[in-house]
Amino acid sequence: MSNSTPWAPSRRLLLAGAGAAALPWPAFAQPAPTGPPPTPEQIAAQLPLKTTGLEHVSIQVPDVQAAAEFYGRVFGPRLRKEKDPPLRYYVPLKVGYIAIGAARDRPVMIDHYCALVEDYNRAAMAERLKQEGLQAGRFGMFPDPDGSQLQLLGAPGGWAPTIIDAEPISPDPPIVQPLALENVIVQVADVDRAIAWYRKFFPGKLTRPGPDRAWIQVADTRLGLMKAAEGARPVISSFCVKVARYDHKAVPGRIEKLGGEIVRTSGEDRGVLRFRSPMGITVDIKEA
Repeated sequence: MSNSTPWAPSRRLLLAGAGAAALPWPAFAQPAPTGPPPTPEQIAAQLPLKTTGLEHVSIQVPDVQAAAEFYGRVFGPRLRKEKDPPLRYYVPLKVGYIAIGAARDRPVMIDHYCALVEDYNRAAMAERLKQEGLQAGRFGMFPDPDGSQLQLLGAPGGWAPTIIDAEPISPDPPIVQPLALENVIVQVADVDRAIAWYRKFFPGKLTRPGPDRAWIQVADTRLGLMKAAEGARPVISSFCVKVARYDHKAVPGRIEKLGGEIVRTSGEDRGVLRFRSPMGITVDIKEA
């Protein structure tokens, strides 16, 4: 894969301070800011976010190679990876990507999702969050009231120098042609509390299909909030990828041949193809 590939590069600008050696994922492209402290105007301008939308998700799995082969065959075999260990793959979409890292001693999970921010000022954001009674997370991560991680990265960004082209996963074309993220769904303990928290960041249109579910428009993408089942731990439960037109009869069977499980949908979820990967991550695909 060459640097002239048609998809947009990942956005990997470090927004919260720590040495690169301390990061559990690769070093980011932008050093810690220097210069005078932010002005009151810069601080006030940080929230709500001027975002271009949700750009990537990161999953943690026991077998990174197996996950890369599955997602690469579904969305595109020409992946990127970290130059040095530990192994970490990136499945490029036309815009954004799916990052795949090792779960180590943690469960299989979507460990974070990311929104890109225009005119981001890291120091100003830290001050703005203090005014809101919130605290800036490490590595650009901001845990919501239930601990699910939202990452903020500056737009437009670019691939970190630690990321290189990987050998193609397969000589075959992908099962579907991915375009970009359509949505990320976060299960929460209290939908109203979650709405109040997320609205500090995302001022887009809010819809409430029911008391236990809400959608917030984030540029051309969406954030879904869903009440977690009684006794269940709130998590980032799924993500949806917008794709080009595909063969609705053939694609489910091809995903099943790779070990995926097709999940029945109903109600407002009708119209998406939902599957559970062999690693246990739930993914939707939806025609653009």
